[in-house]
Amino acid sequence: MIDRPMDVWGNPLEIQTLLYASLSGAASLIKMDLEQKDSTQSNDFTEIQRHQFNYATAWLKRLRRYLLTHYWVNNQTIQVLRRRPTEEYGASIANEYNIQIETIPHWLQDWLGDNGGYLIGNIRTGRPDFRFFTLGNCLGAIFDIISPLQQRSLFALFLRNRRSLFAQMPLRICHPPLESKDWRLITGFDRKNLPWCYHNGGHWPCLLWFFVLALLRYQNHCDGLSINVSDSFEELLEESYQVFLVRLPQQQWAEYFDGPTGIWIGQQARVYQAWTIAGFLLVHHLLKVNPSDSSIMDLPKLSALKLN
Repeated sequence: MIDRPMDVWGNPLEIQTLLYASLSGAASLIKMDLEQKDSTQSNDFTEIQRHQFNYATAWLKRLRRYLLTHYWVNNQTIQVLRRRPTEEYGASIANEYNIQIETIPHWLQDWLGDNGGYLIGNIRTGRPDFRFFTLGNCLGAIFDIISPLQQRSLFALFLRNRRSLFAQMPLRICHPPLESKDWRLITGFDRKNLPWCYHNGGHWPCLLWFFVLALLRYQNHCDGLSINVSDSFEELLEESYQVFLVRLPQQQWAEYFDGPTGIWIGQQARVYQAWTIAGFLLVHHLLKVNPSDSSIMDLPKLSALKLN
């Protein structure tokens, strides 16, 4: 969802999570087809399928390991990263991307707290992108790229930073926005992506259903949240639902909203947007009609992707 002028070249999180889901879905379909065939039947096509299946599952394992190694951060991993040596050479170096301590922003201390964790926006040599991208993190939980324990940390982060991410119109597309010198240099004075606007910290109603789906899947498939946290999320989701119910029809189902609290309709927002309306309908269905339908996005576990 993020514009390239927003400095997301390289290996942005959203692309990585979608690639993981695509590989997982493809491997699962190949497995189903092979299992429905006669086990004694062997021809050139089935051999190609077996090769493709093995190739996809090998990539899945490598991609998940790569994301958990280089994208996942919490209070502990940041402290380890800050103390790693730089300017090393060779195959066994600890600081593979040569991340300098100056590139690790101080706002992470308060953002992460003691229990929070998330997948950073991008990893590049010497220039990690520590921004929080809502869609990529929700997809990381939905597709089980991050473990149940890491999902708990992600939801704790959402709850800790609800004023920033939910504000008065859920959900903020990324945080923090590029401002001042960074906005001028990185975006080239991009008027569409002014700070707190559009893809630069704007609020997009179409993102909430991904968060709802991720939370419901966690509650269904994992050990669940502690009762006090669960109550807090129930309150948060109901509050967000009521905001949608009242404001979106009043404001003509606008595409996005601007400002630190998301109270203003986006300067260039289109109205009666299909994904805004669809997002609300999905939130309504998952919260009010049939929460168990969250299983529609379940992908096979890596451990289950094995041929007989």
